[in-house]
Amino acid sequence: MDPVSISVSVLAIITACAQIVKILKETIETLKKAAEFLLQLLSQTERVRLFLEQLRSLTEQLRARSDILLAFSPSGPQATINELNVFVRDMAQKPKLMKLKMLLKRSTADELVKRLHRHEVEITQVLLSVATLVSPLLFLQ
Repeated sequence: MDPVSISVSVLAIITACAQIVKILKETIETLKKAAEFLLQLLSQTERVRLFLEQLRSLTEQLRARSDILLAFSPSGPQATINELNVFVRDMAQKPKLMKLKMLLKRSTADELVKRLHRHEVEITQVLLSVATLVSPLLFLQ
């Protein structure tokens, strides 16, 4: 092949390589964001679980006090956790496609994280109420 022909044909290959590199970089960045988001979802879920554990522990201490009413309904957190369970199990069924599914369902996942955070705030408020009620009982014992 003559130098001009080589130069022209190599330019087309270089252009294709550059496009592939660009797509791969974008894909890697997208997958990193999906992994970061999954870690955020994991963290928020664990925080809610820990707050629920604290709530359960404190309300156990108030078991004998049937006259106390707290502004808490487990139906909201239960619905969110049920949805999250379906979401996570759906992703886990096909691990190779998990990150792609995560990206496609990002708005659903974002909404679940927001709801988990809202439940965390609600649970924290109830925990403060319960702690206020339990504290005097601890001193009386």
